[in-house]
Amino acid sequence: MEKMSYITRFKMLTIWNKVGVLGSFASISGLLALFIPSYESNNHDDLYIKGARFEPVHNFFVAEYQGLPNGLYETAFLYFTVLNVSGSDVFITSLDVVDVDKRGVLSNAYSSSGLSGDISKNTVVRIPAGQEVELGYSGGFKFSGLVKSLNLDTFLEEYYFSNTSSKISSRTNLVQEFNDKLATVLGGETKIRIKLYVGNQTPIAEHEFDITEGTDIFETNGKIQHSYFLGDLIHHLNSPYSKDTLNKAFKNDS
Repeated sequence: MEKMSYITRFKMLTIWNKVGVLGSFASISGLLALFIPSYESNNHDDLYIKGARFEPVHNFFVAEYQGLPNGLYETAFLYFTVLNVSGSDVFITSLDVVDVDKRGVLSNAYSSSGLSGDISKNTVVRIPAGQEVELGYSGGFKFSGLVKSLNLDTFLEEYYFSNTSSKISSRTNLVQEFNDKLATVLGGETKIRIKLYVGNQTPIAEHEFDITEGTDIFETNGKIQHSYFLGDLIHHLNSPYSKDTLNKAFKNDS
């Protein structure tokens, strides 16, 4: 039997070295898979956004106070209910909101109780499997021109449920009237896109709302429930705490 040439031996040795490297890599990958948890949901089917609501600040109607401009005039914050329909807990680390139609509704107002796009400023929110959680967005929304567009004397007399944490307007067709008012004030259809993330900015769900197509509290079809927004606004107009300030503000504007 003839001895193999040095070149042939070298080629065979090189092949076996490559096989060995590949085998080692596969073994290491297998070990890592045992210790590093993975989240396999990339199809946005694990979370269902049932609805949302705007919560106006208590001085929503006051343009200025004691000669100083109110930075939160006509400002509200967004909260939305998310149902986890998967079989495991989901941990939301951040969220973003996009002004789809560029209506200028996103303001510089900030609430520490909501999630932002900056993970370092957030507290992770756990949504248990099969349960729902209300999430808040840290950024504010500006409804420029809404106060002056309302007939405040009439609006003040609207009935609402005052014994709930978020007040609720009782007249159902008031919602459609409010939608029409918002479409006029904001300049037409006003969509916003919510983006939810897990881990380090890994998308888990996104959803679009049209602010000008709100619903009442009886619909949980993924829209903004303006009955809450309206109820809070009516309550602020009737609140003894702010009535004196509001009356002065209205007189100054007239």
